[in-house]
Amino acid sequence: MPPQMREQINQINIVRHIKGTTGIEGNTLTEEEITRIITKPQDDQPTKPGPVALEEREIINAKRVLEYIRDHSQLHPGGFIYEAMIKSIHRLTTEGCGYGGNVPGVYRNHGVHAGEYTPPSPEKIPGLMAQFIEFINGRPVAEKYGPLIRAILAHFYLISIHPFGDGNGRTSRGIEAYILYSGGYNVRSFYSLANYYYKKRDGYIEKLQAARFIHKGRLAEFVQFSLAGFGSELEQVQEEILHFITLLMFKDYVKELHEKDRISWRSVALLDYMTKEEKTIRLQDLKTNEHYLAKFIYRKYKGVRTLNRDIKQMSDLDLVKITDGYLQPNIEVMQKFVD
Repeated sequence: MPPQMREQINQINIVRHIKGTTGIEGNTLTEEEITRIITKPQDDQPTKPGPVALEEREIINAKRVLEYIRDHSQLHPGGFIYEAMIKSIHRLTTEGCGYGGNVPGVYRNHGVHAGEYTPPSPEKIPGLMAQFIEFINGRPVAEKYGPLIRAILAHFYLISIHPFGDGNGRTSRGIEAYILYSGGYNVRSFYSLANYYYKKRDGYIEKLQAARFIHKGRLAEFVQFSLAGFGSELEQVQEEILHFITLLMFKDYVKELHEKDRISWRSVALLDYMTKEEKTIRLQDLKTNEHYLAKFIYRKYKGVRTLNRDIKQMSDLDLVKITDGYLQPNIEVMQKFVD
């Protein structure tokens, strides 16, 4: 992938992970709002008071977790899980949120409930966490299942132990994302299952509960659900990569047609605007010079004859299509060049 595309895909996946892992817990901020928050210069402080400040803090914290995952994976390759690392991810997840009954990075000392599920009592947590660490780092799990299934298993067992007062789901999904990242699933961009779990939240909760209460700890159904989700996420990313490549090919094709004098510079400008901004243009706005681009391109021409000629040229070459009075680029034309 070109560097620009790699950066864009990575940013999209980061936003989706953050939206997914916080949205499952009730955070209402949109992907657009999340993008604004994580890309603003001073991203360590919420900008508004009240509930919005808490939601912003959760977004900022989720970004910090991903940065921790990236840095920790580079410094400590191998994908091993440690209690100190789990506590660090929890601390980063819940710091500054003020959740009642929760101390960032510290195991709970009280009972909790997660819907219909009652996690283990606090005195059992140290022993269960020690067993979890030994199991998830053990050779049988690593050799038999590989990083993807190992990540799903870690997610299930950690969220079931529920070692903290709050933020257990996000911490578990953070550990899952860490194992995926360190296991080589993030060579080109950040992939996780959080976005799928968010989109299929009811199914996600149902599979967790079924594994606990119906299947008596057997995880085949939950693993299959998660694997299908990971495949779905990769397919979505692949479609976006292909779309990006198709846009690049389309732009090169437009440039080639202009060099051969088959379309005008005005058509190139229109197509460049529509592909760069991924926008359509209302034909009426072009004909009446209401669109700012029309004022620039067609200001010296009287009437709409030149505009109509340009549109006909582009239409004859299948470069544009008109839908409900709107002009848009027809990038699908590139399919005719694909075997």
